[in-house]
Amino acid sequence: MEHVGFVVLGAGSAGLEAARTVAEAGKQVIVVDPGPPGGLSSLAGCDPKKVLVRASTIYQRCREADLHGLAAAQPELTWSRVISRKHGFTDPVPEQTRKLLAAMPNVELREGYARFTAPNVVSIQGQEISFDGALIATGSHPRPLTLQGFEHLKTSADALDLRQLPESIAVIGGGVVAMELGQLFARLGVRVHLLIRGNALLTAMDADLVYRLLADSDALGMRFHFETEATSIETVPDGYRVIVNRGEPLRVGYVLNAAGRIPSIENLALEAAGIETEDSRLKVDDYLCTTNACVWAAGDAHGRMPLTSVSGYEGRLAADHFLHGPRSSADYSSVPMAVSTDPPLAKVGLLETEANRLGIAYDTVFQVMDDWRLLRIEAEGPGTAKVLYEKHSGRLLGAHLYMPHADNLINLFALAQRHGLTRYDLGEMLYVYPTPTYTIRSLV
Repeated sequence: MEHVGFVVLGAGSAGLEAARTVAEAGKQVIVVDPGPPGGLSSLAGCDPKKVLVRASTIYQRCREADLHGLAAAQPELTWSRVISRKHGFTDPVPEQTRKLLAAMPNVELREGYARFTAPNVVSIQGQEISFDGALIATGSHPRPLTLQGFEHLKTSADALDLRQLPESIAVIGGGVVAMELGQLFARLGVRVHLLIRGNALLTAMDADLVYRLLADSDALGMRFHFETEATSIETVPDGYRVIVNRGEPLRVGYVLNAAGRIPSIENLALEAAGIETEDSRLKVDDYLCTTNACVWAAGDAHGRMPLTSVSGYEGRLAADHFLHGPRSSADYSSVPMAVSTDPPLAKVGLLETEANRLGIAYDTVFQVMDDWRLLRIEAEGPGTAKVLYEKHSGRLLGAHLYMPHADNLINLFALAQRHGLTRYDLGEMLYVYPTPTYTIRSLV
């Protein structure tokens, strides 16, 4: 039987980082991926979504040219050209990934399906390989819905490759992807309905800022149906009829399943390796180790914080633990995240509800900046910010931004939180004027 030092299941962000880290330590690594390699983020996630979000935002800005004193012809919307541009980014990824792995010493890519046959053995297309350590970084796929007519549902990958825009769309879900794609299509003139199972949207974000985002999205023409579930989907001559548990049926041209994702681990034969799951996700400890002491997990496979940056970090951390033992636990306390709306919504650190639950005394700085000169000059949308500081020390606890360039600004707050900076440290900084970053002076 062939033997290798480390096996990586999945050639996405986590898998690539783990493979590189272990290989640089002189260990032989086999990376297994069913193909195409490259990972969700690059192929059908963050990168292509950013291309489309940017195009829709530029389209919106062109229609708002008069805000800058410009008279401009209305832009022509040929969405198929935007999709073609997107393919310029996504199509090369598999081959780029193959070349990247081929250039790594001690690394071999094998494209195919893998499954465990023993605690330290995987079978790749029928060929068994024993290993000293392994990483499960197989990513995720859309959560399947069991409603009648589910076969008519489209996924986010489908929506990101849609060459002809429908007149209307029903989006099932109330999370990040639902909001991002919903607003993207609304900016392009599509009538958008969001069907949200609960009574809140984007529950990981600050509720006050989400409320503002809701109001602005409503002004775009988006319609939010809270405590609403689709029960069946029927075809009609002009599209689909979506039956819901409350209210009138919706007639739309497209139905998108954005109700979350689940780990792609169902075909790994985990029981053969003694690997346990919890709520359909891999059960891991604070060091990302599964219930098998020589197998770790990273990224969407356990789903603690399904972000591309976190996946890469976890891949490196798991590899380090394989090489040197559990030296440090996974730390998510200063991880920034953003929702690609217009303007973006971003956060790092604690929500007020979390600080209250932990019994931390804090001060809150809350600013509505719509009329501030710096934002009015750019005319790129409203601005609201909420920042939490520990009461006695002034240490930054959390920052929440809904304003132009929030997805970039939040990184400064993340850096400050990571290094224990206080409101006084942030206040003493000199910032370029006039830029959105300069508004931080008023958030301390």
